Amino acid sequence: MTSLLQLAWGGLYIGSRYLILGASFSLLYRSCRFVDFLFGTAYIVAPFVALAAYQRGASQVVSLGCGVAAPLLLAPLTAWLSIYTLGRDGQGGNRAFIASLGVAMMAESLLAWSFGDSVQAFVVGRLREPIDFHGLIVTRAQLSTIGVTVVVLCIIQIILRFSVLGLKLRILQESETGVVDLGLSPLRIRFASLILAYGIAGCAGILLGIDADIEPRMGFEGLMVGVFIALLAPATNSLTVGVWAFLVAAVEQCANYYLGGSWKNLVTFAAILAVLAWRSSRGRRLEILGERLRLST
Repeated sequence: MTSLLQLAWGGLYIGSRYLILGASFSLLYRSCRFVDFLFGTAYIVAPFVALAAYQRGASQVVSLGCGVAAPLLLAPLTAWLSIYTLGRDGQGGNRAFIASLGVAMMAESLLAWSFGDSVQAFVVGRLREPIDFHGLIVTRAQLSTIGVTVVVLCIIQIILRFSVLGLKLRILQESETGVVDLGLSPLRIRFASLILAYGIAGCAGILLGIDADIEPRMGFEGLMVGVFIALLAPATNSLTVGVWAFLVAAVEQCANYYLGGSWKNLVTFAAILAVLAWRSSRGRRLEILGERLRLST
């Protein structure tokens, strides 16, 4: 019973971080309309900048603040890529995809050159010390992750539902022509969504860094999590994104528990592909059924 409870707690904790990544990448993709590899860079740059500031004598609060703010500096770079590779007309997604991939690879190499290619530990106070709740082992970092996730989701929903930026983002996601007809700038709206998404990704990276050791390659892992959650949850609704984030985390935890850590990524990836393939075939069957009904009438 205790092992199952520990397994469930691990899924809740990992799913919380996946939920942040999925929600932020979904927001980014639906405004910029291309897979931005710099999203993964923003995710992993945050804990490394916090680590660098902490190693140079900054306080814990200042270090974490620097880490969260660092990804925001990537937003102008991605905005430039969007303008000069994606194009002002919103076309050329392949060029933007390749350009962001190249910049992300250079950023990963720079991180590896600056900090080394090995795992780095960023321990903040007693956050990693285990706490025993009647056999359930948790850490303050894990509790912090779940708490921050709730706060971040509330902020996202408030922005999307009640702010002027949220209204503009919804219009842009529906139709870029509608934004232009209203006299608004799609580029400015994309830039605002970049800042918001990168800031949230930086928070997820900080949460990773205070509970686990970090390495430069983890940026790509964070990107893939965001991509898969966004594919599984086509809507930006936090509830839909959350359900799929926790389902992916549950599959990963079960694979890790029953098959071992070397199998968890493969099993999770296979499960995601199976769901996407089933959804595609189901959609095709519904289209065929609709066509037959139309012909019969």
